[in-house]
This record gives sequence, structure tokens and C-alpha cells, in this order.
Amino acid sequence: MRVLLIKDECANRTYIEHALRGENICAESVETGEDGIQCARHSDYDAIVLDLVLADISGLEVLRALRRARIDTPVIVISVLADAQGKIKALNAGADDYVTLPCNTEELIARLRAVVRRSKGISDSRVSFGPMTIDLVSKTVESQGRRVPLSGKEYLILELLSLRRGKPVSKETMINHIYTDGEGPNSPTIGLFMHRLRKKLAAASGGGSYIETVQQHGYLLPQSA
Repeated sequence: MRVLLIKDECANRTYIEHALRGENICAESVETGEDGIQCARHSDYDAIVLDLVLADISGLEVLRALRRARIDTPVIVISVLADAQGKIKALNAGADDYVTLPCNTEELIARLRAVVRRSKGISDSRVSFGPMTIDLVSKTVESQGRRVPLSGKEYLILELLSLRRGKPVSKETMINHIYTDGEGPNSPTIGLFMHRLRKKLAAASGGGSYIETVQQHGYLLPQSA
């Protein structure tokens, strides 16, 4: 999962970033609303965490600008304001959820995962293809009731493909997804991870082939897999 954090309080922002990265979530942060709008327009995120109080423009203005630009990325608003009217304004402006600060980071992460699942049309935390089942909460993969022994990065690749099922995922996007510190490898290394992942999935499913290579676009987990 790739998340954009728009928040201007440095200490608090860093704390949330570290919490997200501790859960293998790729977190990028900006301090101003205008920078947040530009990032959302030009990069691909699974979700946005947006503070209502920013130094340049309000979070509500950012939210309205994103929705006017037809950016439908799920947005979780975070704010020290706990009044009902503030929540109603944010939700009416296009927010998908609202979390009052200070918040438990585990709750924020759970809400992030929930809004991302909903945005991808996934009703619960389990995604199935062929005999395989991915549990997005426990971060495990099973085939016919048996655990498939994936490495951490192999799991993250399969998680990303399942969240974006039916759409090609580029190698660059995969690098951003599995290396949360921004220091990723080159494309051939992603090819090696993919080779190992395909081999393990085939062994667990009796030879099934599920991940397709889309020339010049990356990899794809088909809707019909």
C-alpha cells in the first residue's frame, strides 16, 4: 500500500510515518496542502491521510480540489477537531473517513486498510484466486488450507497485485510498495522476486500460473484468475 500523508506538524507527522512504515506501508509526506494536491495529481497512491489544519490552505480546500480534479483516491481526514459539524463537512466534501487526533496508530492503519479494500471492491480482508487465499490482515497466503511460505517482499508483491487486480502494476510501483524507505533495487531484482513468487504459487497449486507479464506495463493478476 502506498500512502500520501499531508500534515505540517513535523514531530507528529514523523511519528505517523514511522508507524505506517513499521507495517510495511510506503508512506510519503508533504507539509503543505498545495504540495499534497500536486503529489496526488502526478503520483499513484492507494490512500491519502489529510490533516484539516495546514500552514497554507485548509484540509477541506485540499479535499475539494482533489475531488474537483476527479482524483478518487480514498482520503482519511485527521484532525484535533472532534465536533460533529466538522466531521460532516469533511465527509460531505469527499472524505472517506474521519479520525480524531490524538489517535491510536493501530486504529488509523486498520481504517486505512479498510478504505483501501472498499475502494478496490474487496468486501473483506480475504482475497481468493484459484485455490489461493490471501488474508490482508494476517498477511498470509494459503492454498487449500495450507500456508504458502512466502518471504516478506514476495507477500507484498502479491498483496499489491491483489489490491489492484485486473490492472497492470509497473515495476516502479512495486519498488515503491515493497521498499518503504524509498531505497529500492533496480527492475531486474523485481523480476527475480517475481520468478520466485510464481514458482512458489505454482508449487502450492499444482502448477497453476496466475500472474501475467504485460509487456512495457509490468505485471497483472487477472480478475478471472
